[in-house]
Amino acid sequence: MKTKKLLTLGIFAGALSFGCSADDNDPATHVKYLDDAAKKEAAIDRLSQFFEGAMSRNNNKTKSPDVQKVIEVAAAPLAKTYVAGGLDEKTRKKLIKLLSDMRDNRATPAYVKALKEYSKGGEEDLRASADALENIAEAGDTVDPAAKEALWEGFSKYSPSAAHMAEPTKSLMNAILRIKDPAYGPKALEALAKPVSDSPDSQLDEVQFHQLVALRTIKELHYGAAADNVVKVMLSPAKAGLGATANATLMAIPKEAEASLLKAFNGDAAFKDLVAAAPNGLGNIIVADSISWISRPAGKAAILGSLAKTTDDTERGAYAQQVTRFPADANLGQGFRAAYTKFAPGLKLEKLSPPVFARAIWIKSASYLFDPTLVPMILKEVGGTKGDSDESAMMQNYGLDTITKLMDKSQLADAEKVVKKIYSTKEQEMYNASAKIVTQCDKDAACYAKVLDEPVQQTPASVIRATKAAWMAGVYGNAETKKALVAKVDKIKQRDVRQAVVEVVDRLAPAGDADTASAFDKIVEADVKTGNKALIEADDAVVKVAQRLRARALP
Repeated sequence: MKTKKLLTLGIFAGALSFGCSADDNDPATHVKYLDDAAKKEAAIDRLSQFFEGAMSRNNNKTKSPDVQKVIEVAAAPLAKTYVAGGLDEKTRKKLIKLLSDMRDNRATPAYVKALKEYSKGGEEDLRASADALENIAEAGDTVDPAAKEALWEGFSKYSPSAAHMAEPTKSLMNAILRIKDPAYGPKALEALAKPVSDSPDSQLDEVQFHQLVALRTIKELHYGAAADNVVKVMLSPAKAGLGATANATLMAIPKEAEASLLKAFNGDAAFKDLVAAAPNGLGNIIVADSISWISRPAGKAAILGSLAKTTDDTERGAYAQQVTRFPADANLGQGFRAAYTKFAPGLKLEKLSPPVFARAIWIKSASYLFDPTLVPMILKEVGGTKGDSDESAMMQNYGLDTITKLMDKSQLADAEKVVKKIYSTKEQEMYNASAKIVTQCDKDAACYAKVLDEPVQQTPASVIRATKAAWMAGVYGNAETKKALVAKVDKIKQRDVRQAVVEVVDRLAPAGDADTASAFDKIVEADVKTGNKALIEADDAVVKVAQRLRARALP
């Protein structure tokens, strides 16, 4: 009897021991199976089920305690399994995706292997690893230095043309830009030095991928040491597709960029051949354009000097536009006015893209001097246009915009005569909207600023009314006006009006304003998070003005 009881207890104890050591609902059980070749694939599937179940129960939040319990047990062993290799392609891809979804530093050895050992066929591993590192960085966790290095190595090895796959390009770029490792600066500089040809593969791999990402990396890191090379990219005909990105990058490193651009503008040997080789002889104009967007004093002096000296009509027309991006003063106004007298009637600047009539583009640019004393001259020129010539049509089109922006109360009678003579009933309504606000506020900047608190309707008259209010606040305003306008930008959603307001803020901050630049950055960042494409597009001017304000504020 006693023997039987002991035997029964022994059997029961054995059953308990077996149940605890092989609990199918315990991730640790399946982690042990990862070392068994026969059970490895099933173990990966089961661990994936544990993870996906926990994610589903916790709204896909990897930081939730329930999900973290699975990750803590499984991430490192799964990464070890990936690093060990010997997996068939299907299982390998399944495993790296699981590790990517875990977004955990304990899986770093797997990410490093996938990135460093990338070869054709491993694109999904490359993408998954880059996505994981981006998400780790976005969550505020520290990315392992080895992973940062491996990310750039994988990026450098990957060529969209060879892989015939575009998917990893976005993942690699996003991860690099999110991590923003300072060590990427010199690496990006090396990438820009690589030769580029006109072949489709070279354009796809180098221009549209490697060097594009390199430029954006330099921009995010504010890596000033790259300024010379970025200017060379901007001037290189083989890299024409990178022009806008190069210009944006230069604006992010304004002091270093201005120094490099001025060397190129002044004929420095390091840039001379590239400037000379620019299509249509526009090298100096391309360089001056970037200088003007940076909008610092030395660049202003250089372009104004060239505007006075040049005998080339195309250069004169381009420089006349570009100087209006700088804070206006007596010298700038004098140089700008003098340029017009040198433009022959009918002169078309065919080399510019798009081609424009010189006198018409001057009239358009005139509004950015915020100087109502220009209005009589513009009224005379626009009022004197005859016939249906292309030049007359362009002068009339640009003229209406400039007249309605700049005219003051004393000029309304003369302006009305020209408007009634030249423009249609619809265009006269736009003029009337502008005239009404001028009559109401005259020279009171605070009055104009208050108008911007009113809702803007999507009608030409409503947009003109708000734009005119902003512009006249710029004509008559001061530092307090600027402060009031800055506070309104986020509430103004209409694209044209928002652009006008930030351009007026730029006008009212001739010495720059780092605090306002930061405030604008926050507006743009918040707008990007909304995903509203129209609003994001409207912020192009906000971004540019913020960069100019920050650049001018630098010593």
